[in-house]
Amino acid sequence: MSDHPKVSVVSISYNQEKYIEQALESFVKQKTNFKFEIIIGDDCSSDNTKRIIENYAKKYPDLIKPVLREKNVGIASNLYNIMNRASGEYLALCEGDDYWTDEHKLQIQADFLDKHTKYALCFHPVKVIYEKNESDSTIFPDPKRVNEYTLTKLLEGNFIQTNSVMYRKQNYNNLPEDILPIDWYLHLCHAQKGEIGFINKVMSVYRRHEEGAWWDVDGAKDKKWSKHGVKIINLFIHLQKLFSGNTNAQNILQQSTSRFLSEIIAADKKFNTNNLELIVQKDPEYITHLLLSQNYTIKKLNGNLNSRRHKQSETKINELESMNRRLNREKNFIVNSKTWRLRKAFVSKLKKG
Repeated sequence: MSDHPKVSVVSISYNQEKYIEQALESFVKQKTNFKFEIIIGDDCSSDNTKRIIENYAKKYPDLIKPVLREKNVGIASNLYNIMNRASGEYLALCEGDDYWTDEHKLQIQADFLDKHTKYALCFHPVKVIYEKNESDSTIFPDPKRVNEYTLTKLLEGNFIQTNSVMYRKQNYNNLPEDILPIDWYLHLCHAQKGEIGFINKVMSVYRRHEEGAWWDVDGAKDKKWSKHGVKIINLFIHLQKLFSGNTNAQNILQQSTSRFLSEIIAADKKFNTNNLELIVQKDPEYITHLLLSQNYTIKKLNGNLNSRRHKQSETKINELESMNRRLNREKNFIVNSKTWRLRKAFVSKLKKG
C-alpha cells in the first residue's frame, strides 16, 4: 500500500454537534486497499463540534487532519481551502451533517475512476431523510433515469448530491465564492473536463433538518429567490464564463438565467426586496448580454407567431405568447432599474466627453 493517500475525504462543519460524530464514524469505518485521508474544516463552531472533531483526530491521528478555524470564513472559503489541502488523487465530499452508509463506498468509487480514465467524476443515489418525519424519506436521484445523467442535463439541473460525489482532483484556485449552490458549480467544473459516471448503489444519507442552509426555503419558491436569488444568478454568471466556448451550454444557461430572473422579479415585488438592482450592479456586462439575447428571442418568437400562426396549435400559440410577455416584462424591469439607468447615463456622458 502506497504511503501517499489515493483519496482525500473532504468535509466541512459548522455548529453540527448533533450530527458530526455520525459523519466521522462513517468516514473512519471505510474499508479500502489504499490509504486515504480525512480533512475536515470547522468554521469556528460555537457549540461542541470542534471538541468532537479534536477527539476523533486524537483517536485516528493517521487518518484525520482537522482544520479548526479561529474565525468564521464562510462555507465557500472553508470548502475551497480544504480542497486545496487535499493530497489525494481523488476527492470524496461529505458535509458534517450527512453521512455514508456503505463501508466500501470509497473503494467502489475509486475503482470506478481507476477503470474509467475518461471520467472526471462519479456519483451514486442517496437516501434523503427528513429529520422531523423520516417516513417521508426518498431516494435521489431516480436510478431509472441513468441515461439522463449527462453534462447537458447537469447544466439544466443539479442531480448530484454532494455526499455522493467523487472527483478526479483538479486545481481549485480562483473559484467563485459568491454563489449558490456551490456544489452544482463544482460538479460542472469537473464535468466539463470528462464524463460523468453513475454507480447505481445507495451509499449515503442526505439529511434535511432545520439547521440546514435550504431548510427555511424548502417548498417556498418565492422565499428561496428572495433569500438566495443574487447568489444563484451569480452562479450562472460564473457558469457562463466557465463554458464560454460551448454554444450549447451557453444557450441552456441563458434560458435558465432568464427564467430565474423572472422568479427574482416576482420575489422582489412580494417581499419588497432589491435583488434585481443588486444583480444588475454586480455584473452589468452580463445583463447587457442577457438583454441582447432576450431581444433576439423576442424577435424570433414574434416572427414565429406572425408567419406560422395558422400552423400552430392554440396551446402552442398561447405558450409562445406567454413566453413573449414574460421576456418583455423581464427586459423592462431590468432596463428600468435604477442601476441600469445610472450606468447608461454614465456611459453616455463618457461618450460625449
